Amino acid sequence: MAEKTYRAIQCRRIGLNQALKTLRAFVRERRLAEYIPFVRYEKNADTRCRGEYYIVLEMHQAPNEVLQQLQELGIGIPIPEELTEGSLDAWLSPNRESTQFFRQVYLEKPAQFSRPTAPSDDLSEFSEGEESYLQSNEPFNKLLYWLSARGSGTWQIFRHACEQLGIDNKPRQVFRRLRLLGHLGYLDQGRRWQVYPPYLVQSADGSYRYLVGQRTPSLLKNLPVERFPQRGTPDLIKVPPRFAAEGFCEAGIASLRLAESLPSWRDLPNRWQALDLPMLRYLFNRWDGAEFSIRVERPDQVGLYRCEDTEKQSIRYAFYDGSTLWQGDWYGLQYVANAHLNLFPRCVYSQAHHTCLLERHLPDLHECALVLASGILPEKRDGGLLFRHVSAALINTLSDKLGFSVSYKD
Repeated sequence: MAEKTYRAIQCRRIGLNQALKTLRAFVRERRLAEYIPFVRYEKNADTRCRGEYYIVLEMHQAPNEVLQQLQELGIGIPIPEELTEGSLDAWLSPNRESTQFFRQVYLEKPAQFSRPTAPSDDLSEFSEGEESYLQSNEPFNKLLYWLSARGSGTWQIFRHACEQLGIDNKPRQVFRRLRLLGHLGYLDQGRRWQVYPPYLVQSADGSYRYLVGQRTPSLLKNLPVERFPQRGTPDLIKVPPRFAAEGFCEAGIASLRLAESLPSWRDLPNRWQALDLPMLRYLFNRWDGAEFSIRVERPDQVGLYRCEDTEKQSIRYAFYDGSTLWQGDWYGLQYVANAHLNLFPRCVYSQAHHTCLLERHLPDLHECALVLASGILPEKRDGGLLFRHVSAALINTLSDKLGFSVSYKD
């Protein structure tokens, strides 16, 4: 979904409950839930901190006038610098809560699974592998219902939920699909996940709208929706063209807005996490554009590396930019490495059918923009990936960002 930043407000001489009440009224009256979906705060911070405390707003591409209005709100002093997810601990204690400004979805209590025993892991670290879409979609509907009721959690919880529902043995790929569809996102630099609030998204070609984010059976029961089953993912939920539900965020053509906000392939590593590895403990192989065929003592050239930990018997993948190793999504790592080798995917766009046939996957953020064009994952076709309901403006924006050329056909 939209790119996130955070803004802190230093509150004085106003109780926490009153500050939240004032802020909630401000967001609702001005219909700003699209730009300020969440506020985070410490429970009882006003009494514990002797009247001075911080609340942090999650901002989704908020216009400058919204920031100016916050200064006039009167609950405190906005801190001018933008914050990131990783810097929140400097402003809030780990014992923090959040309030949601979107429609409150009344959720069924999730089933109590047995306690997971597998070790914790990092959601953002994906290994190479092919997607599998062969399963029936009903377990995936149940998974999204359960995750919606839970709201957020650790990778360990997500993996165990997949196991309990009998979903395939590659939960990382399941998470990637849900993320591409706009249902889930990362928290705490990939250590946790969260379910997005319910959005109404318009297809990139303008032919229909559909629901992403939180959903439950009771929510869908009360809405005039059409369900379209998809194998290996939750149902595509379409809504009538003129349907308007109070409290739902109208995201519009989110695919194009997201694409316009994304970095170029050269700047993409700036979105990843730096990786500090004890070099003597690792064996390194460099990517040649097709496989990891080049054994090296340590990263010595710009490129993608397979890093094998000889002590823990584990493997991770990282991009080396000449000075730093970066950890990111698998397809992003592969794309940037191939781009440095001047290997860009072929792309064919059908203007008559609004489809895009890509030779291979794009980085996750950019592929998410293509998936949000329709709410449908790509299908394998003619040796490539076919994306539907893609506008010319969207594919042109992505080709400019990622450096691939587009062939057009009627």
